[in-house]
Amino acid sequence: MGYAKQVLSGFSWLISLKLFGKGLGFVKLFILARILTPVDFGLFGIVAILLALSEVLTETGINAFLIQETKTPSKYYSTAWVVSILRGALIALVLIVASFIVPPFYDESNLFQLFLIASAIPFLRGFINP
Repeated sequence: MGYAKQVLSGFSWLISLKLFGKGLGFVKLFILARILTPVDFGLFGIVAILLALSEVLTETGINAFLIQETKTPSKYYSTAWVVSILRGALIALVLIVASFIVPPFYDESNLFQLFLIASAIPFLRGFINP
């Protein structure tokens, strides 16, 4: 019965975290919808979709591995950090390349600057210490 209690506790924390994250995302979109014009909101959506897609497709799972490793995970910290930096640089490169391809497709010159600004996000996020 002890494991069932731990599983239920962990499950409730996980669900709470997911709901809290979704709620914050909804609040963020609500605020942005009030601040931005419909065209700007659409441009933001284009950039956000490509950013999220590239982050999901390049997920390594190293942080989950570090959490689950019971023996000496400290020997993997440097490797995890380098992989995180390389992943951030790769995503930034994808967004920079997309800044030359996507704006002519939509005939929106403002997308070029948005993609360049958005490329800094994963690059800087890659330097977060795992």
